[in-house]
Amino acid sequence: MWEKYTIIDVVKGIDRGKFLIPAIQRDFVWKLEQIELLFNSIANDYPIGTFLFWELSRDEANNFGLYRFVKDYKDKFELYNAQSKQQVSFDDVVAVLDGQQRLSSFYIALMGNVQVKKKYARKKTLVTKELYLNLYHLWDFKFLTEEEAQRVDCTHLWYPVKQFAVHSGRGDFSELARWTRKDFKKEAISRVNDLNIKKKLEDADNWDDIIDYLNIFHRKLTSEPLIQAYIIKEKDIGKVAEIFVRVNSGGTILSKTDLIYSALASKWDDARDKINDLLCIVRDDSGYKFETDFVIKTAFAIVGESLKTNDILKKGTKAVSKIKENWGTIENAVLDTVSLLQENNVDDSTLISKNALIPIAVYFALNKTVKNKDDLFMLFVLFLIKQFFSGQSDRALTASVNAMRAFEGKSFNLKEYVNLLSTHYKDKDLSINDDDIENLLNARKGSPMMRIAWLLLYPDKRQSVSYHEDHIHPTDMFKKAGKWQDKKNLLPNIEFVRDNVNLAKNNKPFDEWIKGAFKTKEDFRRYAEINYIPYKEKDGEIDYAYYSFDNFERFFEERRELLRSQLEKILREFQEQEQ
Repeated sequence: MWEKYTIIDVVKGIDRGKFLIPAIQRDFVWKLEQIELLFNSIANDYPIGTFLFWELSRDEANNFGLYRFVKDYKDKFELYNAQSKQQVSFDDVVAVLDGQQRLSSFYIALMGNVQVKKKYARKKTLVTKELYLNLYHLWDFKFLTEEEAQRVDCTHLWYPVKQFAVHSGRGDFSELARWTRKDFKKEAISRVNDLNIKKKLEDADNWDDIIDYLNIFHRKLTSEPLIQAYIIKEKDIGKVAEIFVRVNSGGTILSKTDLIYSALASKWDDARDKINDLLCIVRDDSGYKFETDFVIKTAFAIVGESLKTNDILKKGTKAVSKIKENWGTIENAVLDTVSLLQENNVDDSTLISKNALIPIAVYFALNKTVKNKDDLFMLFVLFLIKQFFSGQSDRALTASVNAMRAFEGKSFNLKEYVNLLSTHYKDKDLSINDDDIENLLNARKGSPMMRIAWLLLYPDKRQSVSYHEDHIHPTDMFKKAGKWQDKKNLLPNIEFVRDNVNLAKNNKPFDEWIKGAFKTKEDFRRYAEINYIPYKEKDGEIDYAYYSFDNFERFFEERRELLRSQLEKILREFQEQEQ
């Protein structure tokens, strides 16, 4: 059913702890400009969207785990803002399932503040800002420091928006009007030296207009039911989850994992902080953008619980004690997995499936000593190439983790794992076929698949971060010729070179660059061999005509075959020979 509320009623309810949020992983993320625009939308009668609320009894709420809204927000410097867990004292409460960002914005602006980095400050110096309304410009809202808000001139007179909450009762506008005419006016005049500006401030007619202006916005906050919310009274968590994933009001869609997180946090007070701290460590040390979903699934996998989402929703809280007891192992396994990626120079854009890391984390959790990291890394690559976790990811993940448990206390062997996985999961396997090789050969510059090809073809260069994807035949040549455009960004025309080579080569035609870059044909032969470039001679010298752009099509196809041969050798060496 639908219910309507005024903004101030909900904000006061938030302040009392009547409106709460599930312990989801996504904290308040709006920028100050978004809050300012939200208030501008209210003033201009623009729609602000609908909301989704979930009514819960006291016992249900305490069992599920709910948190208070952020009141004083630190922008930019903290990935996660502290939200204290709320022990519910009301007979019933409202959990906000959709609309958290907007309601948090109302609460911060009307009752809290934000702390931001001081402009031009070298160190982490924070200043406090609050929301103000410019009384000399129609519906101009701005977050300002107290010092900035003191500014009064012909076009700026900043009014504290918090006063609308202080004088928020439906019959309280007269009190707000008196405060504005007396206290606010007096204080504003005291800050002005310019006689013309002071005269404008002292003009009673101007203040009549200001009071009318304020009264309009006061009514919008306190009298008009601008918050329209659909109320869920369903008690089955699984059904609520289905409602969650269908919700999309322009914000962030909540998932079933959000519910799992809430259930976990309801039984483990430190869950939120532990998970957030781990995510921050990973982000700060490696730049990988892991989500709470990954940490939760990894934790359940390591402690041996079901990885099917519906099973976790039904009995997830039973695993909490296991996760608490093994958190150190879980944390170290995640960090060891991150280290494996860093050792092989994998960047975040290559991580097209975080699920591919979970079986590897399970292996690290099962084994204190790891000897065969190359096979573990190749497993990660195979998962990505085969898109193993697309589609029925829960079943694929369960099978991949169960197969990994066979390696507890023993060195990991990729060939053995692939064979074992095939007995656990029949829908997909990790055997490489011709289509997989073709997908790599057709990888485009800048794509995750191109990065995977680099990891495979240049294992000795994985430790370096200074290699770049470079066109062998430069893009300018294709523009001038007006042909072969569909091939210029594909793997056979891409090599991976150091910064200095990339700069020296620039946009030179390939044949001309060869003439200037190599003193002897043996130097070029070594370069060609390392980079899978066909080596051609004519009359005992380098055949420069072969490397000219006019010969691009032949060069492209012959290099493609060299790359195909190398990729097949690398990817199929671990597989059993066909009988």
